[in-house]
Amino acid sequence: MWDSFFNLMNNTVSMIGLAQQASLVAATRSLQLATNSYARMWGVQSEQVVEPDRRFEDQSWQQNPYADLMKQAYLITAQWMDGMADSLEPVDPNIHKRTKFWTQQLADTLSPTNFAATNPVVWQEIVRTGGANLAQGFQNLLEDMQCGRISQVPEDSF
Repeated sequence: MWDSFFNLMNNTVSMIGLAQQASLVAATRSLQLATNSYARMWGVQSEQVVEPDRRFEDQSWQQNPYADLMKQAYLITAQWMDGMADSLEPVDPNIHKRTKFWTQQLADTLSPTNFAATNPVVWQEIVRTGGANLAQGFQNLLEDMQCGRISQVPEDSF
């Protein structure tokens, strides 16, 4: 009985330590991002606080200071969420695995690349087409609603 109690306490302390570490890394990166963003307002080039992510490869994410700030803030938050999920591993590997999966799903869903209002690549396309891409997307949505399901390719593709 005492052995189980001490294992639980040890795992709990490990979990708290990992959660604190994830929070400290996120706080440090957030301060770096704030400093870099302020420097950028004054025309000073600054480095990226987080590692590159393939979803943000288009140059418009780096050229637009607001998009760059949003991108980096999102990545810092997503990495923090991942670190918090990792903190559960010492307590229960099964809960850790499920939490890690659902945390990744949530983080991917909230990516600024998924929303027209927060994606500078979409903004450029709206300007380039004069908004025709939005009209075509809305037309596609109406057609999908008439069919009763969402399609990703035309019916006659296969």
